[in-house]
Amino acid sequence: MTLMEPMIRAMHAALDDAGRADVLLRCPRAVLMKFHHVFMDACGKAQFEAGIEYLIVEQSARHAVLQADGTLPPVMQAGCDMMRLNLVRIVKAAAQARKAEAAIGEGTDAP
Repeated sequence: MTLMEPMIRAMHAALDDAGRADVLLRCPRAVLMKFHHVFMDACGKAQFEAGIEYLIVEQSARHAVLQADGTLPPVMQAGCDMMRLNLVRIVKAAAQARKAEAAIGEGTDAP
């Protein structure tokens, strides 16, 4: 294989769901669209259901007919927002857990 897209490398290198969520949140939509099947496979192999759901909703949004003002229909926008916020929640929860573990290791109370 030749040079692999950096976001795909990052997805395959992710150690946990928080890492995979972080990659999906940062990944340009053009890359998600072009390599949709690769990201779906990576999420599937890792049994990362939140990632699969996010990718399905994002792909549906990219294929949706927009409203007259160029925006997604409200129900679809709400679905995209919900899936994105779910990934954000996963990343934040992992960061808080790491912070708590570090505090325990240092012998201090976690915030």
